Amino acid sequence: KYNFLRSNHLLPVFSNRFLFKQLFLFVILFILFIFNFHNFALIYSDLIDYNIVKSKYALSFQVQNETLEVETGKDIRLKLKVENDDYVVEQVFICYGGGEFLMTKEDSIFIYDFEVVNNDIQLYFKALNQESRIYKIKVLPTPLITEYKVVCVPPVYTNLKAEVLQNTVDFRVLYGSHLKFDFKVMNTDTLCLENESQLSEIPLDHNTASLNLNIHHSGVFNICGSNSDFKIKNLLSFNVICIPDLYPVIQISEIQDSLRNSVHYFYGVITDDYGFSALRFNYSLDNQSTTVIPIPFSKQLNSQEFYFSFDFAEFAGLDKSIVHYYFEVFDNDDISGPKSTRSAQQNYHVPDLNTVFDSNLEMNHVVNISLGQAEKLTSEIVSGIKELQKKMLGGNMDNWEQQQLVKDILQKKEKLDQFLHTVRENNLKKLDLNKSFTNQDSVLIEKQKQIQDLLDNIMDDEMKNLMKEFSKLSDEFSKEQFKNLDDKMRLSFDQMTDELDRNIELLKRFQIEERHDLISKQLDQLIKDQEKLSNATEKNDSLSIWSQHIKESIKYINKNYHDLIKDNSDLSEPYFLNQFESSFENLNQKIGRQDELMSKDK
Repeated sequence: KYNFLRSNHLLPVFSNRFLFKQLFLFVILFILFIFNFHNFALIYSDLIDYNIVKSKYALSFQVQNETLEVETGKDIRLKLKVENDDYVVEQVFICYGGGEFLMTKEDSIFIYDFEVVNNDIQLYFKALNQESRIYKIKVLPTPLITEYKVVCVPPVYTNLKAEVLQNTVDFRVLYGSHLKFDFKVMNTDTLCLENESQLSEIPLDHNTASLNLNIHHSGVFNICGSNSDFKIKNLLSFNVICIPDLYPVIQISEIQDSLRNSVHYFYGVITDDYGFSALRFNYSLDNQSTTVIPIPFSKQLNSQEFYFSFDFAEFAGLDKSIVHYYFEVFDNDDISGPKSTRSAQQNYHVPDLNTVFDSNLEMNHVVNISLGQAEKLTSEIVSGIKELQKKMLGGNMDNWEQQQLVKDILQKKEKLDQFLHTVRENNLKKLDLNKSFTNQDSVLIEKQKQIQDLLDNIMDDEMKNLMKEFSKLSDEFSKEQFKNLDDKMRLSFDQMTDELDRNIELLKRFQIEERHDLISKQLDQLIKDQEKLSNATEKNDSLSIWSQHIKESIKYINKNYHDLIKDNSDLSEPYFLNQFESSFENLNQKIGRQDELMSKDK
């Protein structure tokens, strides 16, 4: 083919010189291209982006955030630093979602805030017509409680109903209450409860979980969750205030019987927040074993009253003993056990024979004075009636003076009633005291009852009716009415005066018998005490104190005995009384010998 082309003059013919020149030129151009490759590249780039205006400054975009990961629903602040050696950049735009947004410059840092980020965001930065590479904000799925409810079940003994609470974080519950939580969660692999720095896992079942708590103390509880992106995250905090079951309250009022000193009446009020399980009266003798007496009450009422009475006469004969007593109420707390509250402890001193004797003397004194005053008032009433009658017959008395005389008589009658009431009341007290604490002889008890009957009937029904009619005269005085009442009233009061004289004498005689009987019992008790002292084997200071007490009692009883002899001699017909001088002398001798023996032992 070549020869054919050549023979037909179809191939160009070059000389060797021409070829050498062309080759030399190509080599020179190639060398220039190699050494200016960067410049040619820039020219080529400019020719390609002919529609873009290039900046003459090279910028470096540096994101200052350690990470561009953000929790779902949280905010993130982007921090950017733009570096250039020759120029200070004043404006930077952040580009995402098809828009460009100016970033805020603080010192040399540009910032931009994204709020409530729920989806991934791709972005880049732009300044001086230069763009950064593409960045991505990655949203991390966070563990989340979407919904929860709580069922609060109070302790059974409170009789309160269960309560359902929705999305509540503050609880005020009773001690021993049960809280049941039902949760719905998302993006959660594990769930746990944190309290007092301790973690306990809550089982999950298809994004639901249940938690049961028995509340015995206040505290803050945290529900924590975790997944592949979050190890432990606090999802919910709730505060529980545990309200303790209050102690029951008891209030007691005590009244002593006006006639029977040994009988005490009690009125009480008990209150509690949820009810009671027991109410008791407790007493002990000289701090020994406690005796418990149950008191009826209602378990259903949170506040109620009760009444109780107790007769301390059952401790008669236990001289010098002290009865300690108090009330105690228990609530119905079946979680921690019933709590109790006691009333203030009171003390009852069992009267000994000396105390009884002193009380007898005091009440006898009151009775004798009251009877003397009653006798005096009776005489004054009779005199007043006579004076009223005399002035009426004289006809020299006006209506005002008549009414004043009638009122004066009535006032004295009221005082007379008060004195007679005092006599009856004190005599009954003495009767009860002696009967309860002295084992008084039945003959003396019967005499005392007879005297009491006489005192009760000093003013009979007839006299009471006469005084009622007479009192009407103070409102409207009538001479005819007064004449009808005058003789009857004078006769009644004269009889009453005689009755008082007889009763006073009977009382004085009975008081002598009563005191003599008590002194006899006191001597018998002293003889027993002295025998116990002489038989005591251990010699110590308490025996000396006991001996001193016996000697003082001998002096005290001996004085009362001599006072008794004197009062007996003042009677119109004195009693022939048993002589106790020899008994006192024997006791003094025995105590003296006992003291000498104790002195030698020391």
